[in-house]
Amino acid sequence: MRRLVGRDAELGRVRSILESAFGESVARILRIAGESGVGKSTLAECICETAGSQGWLCALIPAHRIQANLPLVLARRTVGAILAALGDEAARYTSGIEAELEGAANDAKRDHASIERGLFHLLDAVLLDRPVLLVIDDMQWCDPESRGLLHRLGQTFADRRFVFSTIERTDELTETIDPQDDVLLLDHLDLASTRQLARELLPGASEHIVTSIAERVRGRAIDLVTIANEVTDPRAITEDDIAATLRMTIAKAVALLNPPLREFLQICVLIGEPIEYPILRALWAEEALLTYVQAASGRYLLQRPDGLHFVHSTVAQSIRETIPIEIPYRKRIMKALRDLPSLTTAQLEQLVEQAAGCGDQALEREYLLRLVGEAQKVRALPLVARALARIIVLTPFSETQSLELYLRLSMTYLALNRELDCIAVSSEALERASLAGVRKGLGQLVASLLFALWHSGDRNDFESTYERYVEHLTDPIDRAQLLSVRIYADYADNNAASLQKDRAAFDSLGVASPILEARIATFEGMQQARGGAYDDAERWLNHARSINVMPAVRTMIETSAAIAAFHQFGAGHERVKRLSEMLPKRDVLRLNIAAIDLLSSGAPGDAIEVAQEALVFENGRFARRVLLGIAGSAAILSDVDPPAQLRVLLDFEADLALRGSTANALAPIAAVAAYLRADVDPAAASKLLDRAFEITRRFIEPQIFWLPIVLSLAAVRIKRYDALQLVLNDGIATDRSPWAQFQGRLAKYAAEVALGAPARETELRELRQSAALLGAPFFMEALQHVNPAIAKASPASATNSVKLTRRECEVVEMIAEGRSNREIAATLVLSERTVEGHIANIFGKLDVGSRSQVAAWHVRNVMAAPR
Repeated sequence: MRRLVGRDAELGRVRSILESAFGESVARILRIAGESGVGKSTLAECICETAGSQGWLCALIPAHRIQANLPLVLARRTVGAILAALGDEAARYTSGIEAELEGAANDAKRDHASIERGLFHLLDAVLLDRPVLLVIDDMQWCDPESRGLLHRLGQTFADRRFVFSTIERTDELTETIDPQDDVLLLDHLDLASTRQLARELLPGASEHIVTSIAERVRGRAIDLVTIANEVTDPRAITEDDIAATLRMTIAKAVALLNPPLREFLQICVLIGEPIEYPILRALWAEEALLTYVQAASGRYLLQRPDGLHFVHSTVAQSIRETIPIEIPYRKRIMKALRDLPSLTTAQLEQLVEQAAGCGDQALEREYLLRLVGEAQKVRALPLVARALARIIVLTPFSETQSLELYLRLSMTYLALNRELDCIAVSSEALERASLAGVRKGLGQLVASLLFALWHSGDRNDFESTYERYVEHLTDPIDRAQLLSVRIYADYADNNAASLQKDRAAFDSLGVASPILEARIATFEGMQQARGGAYDDAERWLNHARSINVMPAVRTMIETSAAIAAFHQFGAGHERVKRLSEMLPKRDVLRLNIAAIDLLSSGAPGDAIEVAQEALVFENGRFARRVLLGIAGSAAILSDVDPPAQLRVLLDFEADLALRGSTANALAPIAAVAAYLRADVDPAAASKLLDRAFEITRRFIEPQIFWLPIVLSLAAVRIKRYDALQLVLNDGIATDRSPWAQFQGRLAKYAAEVALGAPARETELRELRQSAALLGAPFFMEALQHVNPAIAKASPASATNSVKLTRRECEVVEMIAEGRSNREIAATLVLSERTVEGHIANIFGKLDVGSRSQVAAWHVRNVMAAPR
C-alpha cells in the first residue's frame, strides 16, 4: 500500500468515518476539497486502497468537464466502475438485472430509467454482503442528473454501510459546502513534507536541488510529481526545469511530437471524452488512425470500449493550451459529425459544443433545435430542458419566438415535476414580456406559473399572483387560461360554489381552444367523480379523450381517469390497475397507486419499499411529499419505525409545516410526524397535529391519497382529546367518493373508541365490508392502536401470522414452482444476490432450512387456503 506523505491527519479522519459507517451501519458523505494540484486525487486513491484492505468494495470514478452537461453520464460510469471492482464476482450481483445494466452501459440509447434502476438494484444487492465506498473525482464537473441521483442513493441507503465521497476543486465550486457534511479541506503541503516527497521522487538529487524544488513548487504536489516524471536524470535539473509548471512541461513534450500526431491529440481534446471511434474514422484513414492511437496510448491516451480517454484531465488541458487557433479544428470535427449516417443525442450535443466553440451562435441554435427534437423522441426531458434554456439565451427577445420557447421550457419543467425551475423561468419570461410592453398572449405562461406555485405548496403566492394577473390580462384567451387554473384550484379544494362561479365566467368568454376544452372537461369529470356521479364523470373524461391535444395534456386526462377510478373502486381494482398501467412506468401517480394497494391489502413494508425506490428518482416537491406521506402512513399503520432515510426526510418536511407552511401535501406528513414525535417532543407534536387539522379542514386534492385515520391515531398518541372531538365533529373534510367516505368513517370510529365510547358492532361490520370492497382490509388492523380487542375480532388480522412481504411472497411462489435463483432474479428483475437475501429472510420468518420446506409451507398455507 502506498504511503501518502504529509496527509496522516486526513487519512486518520477518513479511517474514523469508515469505521463509523461500518460499525453503526449508517451512510456517510465525505467531501474532500482543495485547490488544483494539492493531491486530492492521490488522497482519494489512498482512501480506496485503505478501505479495500479492510474489505470495502471501492470504486473511484472520474468526472470530466467536457461531459458536465450529458445527462446521467457519471451515473453510467459509476455502474461500470462498480462492476469492474466486483471483477469475477460481478455475475452474482448482475444476474437478473442484465437488461437494466445493458441500458446503463449503452451511451447511444440514453436509457435514463435503466441507468437509475440498474445502479439502484446493483448497489442494493452488493450492500447485502459488503460495505461500499464510492469516490467521485472532480465532482464539480458532475452532470446535474447524476449528482441528484447519487445523493438520493445516499438517502435511500442511509441505514447501510455506505460511504459516498466527492473530490472537488475549491477554485471551481459553484455551490457552498454544507457544514453538516464531513468535509476535508486540503491545503498545500508544508515545506517539510514537500522536501520529504522530493527526496523520495528524486533520490539522486542533491540537497540543494531538493530544497530548491520544494521552495519553487510551494507545496503543490502535482508540480513536484510532474517534474520528477519528466526529468529522467536528476543531475540535469536546471533552474528553468524547477520553475516549470505541470502544464508547461506537458506542453513542451507535445510540441516536440511530429506534427500529425500533435494535431491528432489537439483534435481529440476538442472532441471531448469519450472520443468515439466513428468520429475518428470520419477524420482519418484507418491506417493513419491506428498509427496515431498506438503512438499516443499510455502516455496521453487510454483505449476503452466506448472510445479514447485522456490519462488525466490535466494532460488534456495542457494539450489544449498548445492549440493556436481552435476554429479550423472545430470545423473539421463538425464536418466529420455531419458525415455520420445518423446522429445520436450525444453527437448532436457535440455539434452544439463545436458550433459554440466557433462562436457561430446561429449554427449553435440550429443544432440545439435539432437536439430538442431528437431528445423529445427518446423522452430525454432533462436534455430538452437544458437545450431550450440555451436556445433562449441565444434568441433575441421577441413576442413570438421567445414567449413560445419560454412556454415550452416551463411546460417541460412541469412534466419533470421541477416546480421551482418552472416558477423561475415563467417569472423571467413574464418580466421580460413586461419590459418589452407585451400585454397579450401571456395567459398560458401565467397558467404554468400558477400550476407550479400550487403544486409547490405556496398557496399565498398562488392567490396573490392570480389576482395580479387577473387585473392586468384582459384578452379573452388569456383570461380563459387564468380561469382554467382557478377552476383547477376550486376542484382541488372541492369548492362547489366557487367552481360554479368560475365556470360561468369561463363559459361567458366563449373561447375556442382544444387545450382549454380538454382541461375543463377533465376537471369537470373529476369534480363529478368527487360527488359520486361516476357515469357523468366518465362522459366528461371520454369527451376530453376525444379532443386532439398534445401528449402532455393527454397524460393529464389519463392521470385524472386513474384517480377517479381509484376513489371509486380502491387501489387494487382491475380497472384502476389497467388505467394506471397506461401511464409511464415511473409516473408518480402509478407508483402512488401501487404503494396504496400494497398498504391497503396488508403489505406496509412493501408500500414503504415502493415509496423509497420512487424517492430515489423523483425530484418534484409535490410528488416527493405525496410519496413521503404514503410511506410514513404505512409505518404508523403497521406500528413500525420508518427507515432512517425516511425519518430524515419526514423531519425536514415536518419542520416546514411547523414554520407555517399549509401545503395540502403536508397534511399526512404533519400527522405522521406528530405521531413519531409524541414521546420525544410533545410540544412540537401537538403543534404538528394542529397544523394537520388546519390543512384538513379544507378539502385535499385526491392525488395526495390522504389517510385520515393517521390523524386520529396521532391524537390518541399525544392524548389530545380535543382533537379527537374535532374528528367526531366533521373536522376532516371528505368528498362523496367511496374511498374518502370509508376513510372518514374509519377515522371517526377510531376517535369515538379512543374517547371511551363502546364498540358499535353494526358500524364496525359495515366498515369491514367497505374495507373489503375497496381492497383495504389492513386499515381495520390500525384500530388496534386505540382498542386491541377490535383488531383481534377483525377477519383481516385472523390471517396467517407469518408476515411475508410482497416480494417474499413472489419468491416463495417461484420456489414452490421449482425455479432456480437465477430464474427468479430474471423474472422479478432483481440481482441474483438480492434474491438470495430474500430467501434468507424467508427461511428465518418461516423457521425452515430448505427450499423443499418453503414449498411445503406454500402448499399448506397458500394453495390450501380458501379463495
